[in-house]
Amino acid sequence: MSTKQIRNRSRLARDERYHSLRSPLEPDLPINCVNDFDHGNLAALKWGAWSSSSTKKPLVCAPGVDGGNFLDPKRFSSVCGLEETLTIQDIQQALAEAGVEIYRAEDQELQIAERVRLHIMDSGVRVVLNGGLVVQFTARSQRSDAPSAQSAELFRRVREEVGQQAGSRGYEEARAEIVEVKDPVDEAHVLDVWHEVTYRKPLAASDDPVAEVRWALDLEKYIQP
Repeated sequence: MSTKQIRNRSRLARDERYHSLRSPLEPDLPINCVNDFDHGNLAALKWGAWSSSSTKKPLVCAPGVDGGNFLDPKRFSSVCGLEETLTIQDIQQALAEAGVEIYRAEDQELQIAERVRLHIMDSGVRVVLNGGLVVQFTARSQRSDAPSAQSAELFRRVREEVGQQAGSRGYEEARAEIVEVKDPVDEAHVLDVWHEVTYRKPLAASDDPVAEVRWALDLEKYIQP
């Protein structure tokens, strides 16, 4: 399912938050009513003015917006933030339906999980929604696998093994960093030193975020000698 299709499905779901009612003064006039526009739940309404019978124009009533008066539906959509936009929850739902597990969900980021035997671990794959939709992942080499290797050599291995595959798929290197893995009991004791390279790919409307996440999950991201 492409990003555009997920967004369109989200728009249809949001449309269900509008509840069709009838004016007690003009039974033939449909009224779209949303109370507390962040949730779309019905409650006691403070009715405003009705439209004239001559126009038969559908109206929207939103308590707390414009004093509970009826608003033009297009303007109301803008005021209430119900534009046809993609949310991180939409992406999370699409991933869940495809069987992709989430390790942790934040306001603008989904951390994708992977199964290591019976344990759920952080895969290093991320879906970030901040202005645009981005899939990113982190690959690494470990100092413990090559104690005599210099940092430049450990980074080179990652770029050669992973960077070329990622680049051919549209990913770009975002950053490279050295991470000390410390003993959780004694932080003064460094267990290993990881050399991590993060790659990111902005997705277009026609791209399938689920397929992109699956590709990143299947990619071998731990580079050994």
